[in-house]
Amino acid sequence: MSIAQDLLRKMIQFSIQQEKRGTLNIDDVVARALPRLEHILLFHELWTERQVTEKYRFSQRMLRNMRFHGRGPTYTKVSGKVFYRGKDLLAWLDNGEPSRWRSKE
Repeated sequence: MSIAQDLLRKMIQFSIQQEKRGTLNIDDVVARALPRLEHILLFHELWTERQVTEKYRFSQRMLRNMRFHGRGPTYTKVSGKVFYRGKDLLAWLDNGEPSRWRSKE
């Protein structure tokens, strides 16, 4: 079962439970599902250098320096343009790499 299928199944189960209790509120269902859905989308997307720097609030220069020194997230090039896979960004962020780099500057 895929992550998206699992999420959908849990949303439906939660909705059924709420409906049985008479407390079904679609906003609650969405609020519970949204963080996981965002994670799924991030995991499968390709991000440009600019998108990464805007999302995580550091400069393109810093990201390029990290890439040059082998300290940045794993990247791929398509037609000479740099892209980052969402799963590589998450792994890199989970390892605390951006904070280690900032502390050395």
